[in-house]
Amino acid sequence: MEIDVVWGAAEAPTELSAFDAALAEAGVHNYNLLQLSSVVPADATVVEAGRHEQSAPTGTPVSVVLAERSSSTDGETLAAGLGWATSPSGGVFMEATGDSETEVRAELRASLAGAKELREWEWCEETLCVRGHTVEDTGSVVVAAVYPGFRVPWIHDE
Repeated sequence: MEIDVVWGAAEAPTELSAFDAALAEAGVHNYNLLQLSSVVPADATVVEAGRHEQSAPTGTPVSVVLAERSSSTDGETLAAGLGWATSPSGGVFMEATGDSETEVRAELRASLAGAKELREWEWCEETLCVRGHTVEDTGSVVVAAVYPGFRVPWIHDE
């Protein structure tokens, strides 16, 4: 399974429409997003894709780990990010938002350290993907890990 990490930032008339526009920049605005907790399956590969190319029909439920921040305060700095650590046994995602990319990176590193302490796995790598946006009127920034092949049995099975 390949998990794509995507991101977007946008401006729009309302915080909700800015969030939708940021999702569009990330390429996931035409899905129904199902938010997951933060576990990476053992057989998964995490790829920083930047933008997801729609591979399922519009309206399909797609699972994500999502970090999002929106604001209508002109000049405010927004930051959102995901951090992940992997091992042969599996992995974890951590999500964070804040007022700066530096703040979000620090929170992600601390969260990943805590998650790694809970699991007696042999960790291979740790990666951070953090994006910022300065609000011009009403803005949003998102970073998401997209599990495009993940099936929800009660939705997909007949």
